[in-house]
Amino acid sequence: MFIISLDFELLWGVHDSASDSYKSNLLQVHQIVPDLLALFSQNNIACTWATVGALGCQNYEDFQACSPQNEPDYVNTHYSPYKQKVAEREPELVFAPSLVDMITKSPRQELASHTFCHYYCLEKGQTLHQFGLDLEANQVVASRFDVELKSIVFPRNQVNTDYLKKCKENGVYIYRGNPAHWAYNADNYEGQSLVKRAFRLIDCYLPLSGSLAQEVSKDSESGVLNIPASLFFRPYSKKLSILEPLKIMRIKWSMKQAAKKGKLFHLWWHPHNFGVSQNENMAQLADIINYQKRLHQRYGFASITMQEAAEKFMETPNG
Repeated sequence: MFIISLDFELLWGVHDSASDSYKSNLLQVHQIVPDLLALFSQNNIACTWATVGALGCQNYEDFQACSPQNEPDYVNTHYSPYKQKVAEREPELVFAPSLVDMITKSPRQELASHTFCHYYCLEKGQTLHQFGLDLEANQVVASRFDVELKSIVFPRNQVNTDYLKKCKENGVYIYRGNPAHWAYNADNYEGQSLVKRAFRLIDCYLPLSGSLAQEVSKDSESGVLNIPASLFFRPYSKKLSILEPLKIMRIKWSMKQAAKKGKLFHLWWHPHNFGVSQNENMAQLADIINYQKRLHQRYGFASITMQEAAEKFMETPNG
């Protein structure tokens, strides 16, 4: 099984990490999303769009009306989009209801949760109750698009298994877990060491962690299903252009290993990663999609959403 999940977040996802110069990348997303949807439609590619719920709001007033009254109390207020007044920035950076609508009306695309306000589940100060309120707000906005969210991608991959029961209480029973490898273990910002980051960078070009072929599993306490990530699709880099062929070879090798073993390969990135070198990024993605087609013909390596992967798992004895 071949799974693509996209973390669609605009400024909500980078307000605490990116410089003002990154604004152009975010603005390009308004064209990148339609381009991705067109490419997926032309090639019958399924995709799970883990979307920050606030993007579905029409404007600042609408955001205020939808926001949970009890916002996350991060010890480091720099992480809070509420404290940083992100919703008051240029509308094109923080709201995109037309894009959300476009996703929901496109074939084989799943709208999933990336929480309402890019909620960090492992940062100090926030609580399980506040997380639940965030998910409630996320479902309310999704209902405007006639969607009940079933899958979640935890922002910054801060998977907190103690929060899975709260996910299920709010209708979400599928999540994207991290690869079972020390370099990919979930952690808060302070826990991200340079060694881990360096390993993950190199792993995108050379298979230090192996194929990262994955299998669906069920959390024993909550019953929530884990559709683990395999690799981050690093955007094209002019500085590292000599390594670009290695990156694509690494992805294709992992895809083939998953296909041959009857497992899943789960590729993910953010639409804003394509904000620079769009032609090169789209060409690489098209190359990967064409390779998936060949693997599908030979091994039955089908393109599916996270929700479809979960449904297939539930049909098995382990489900």
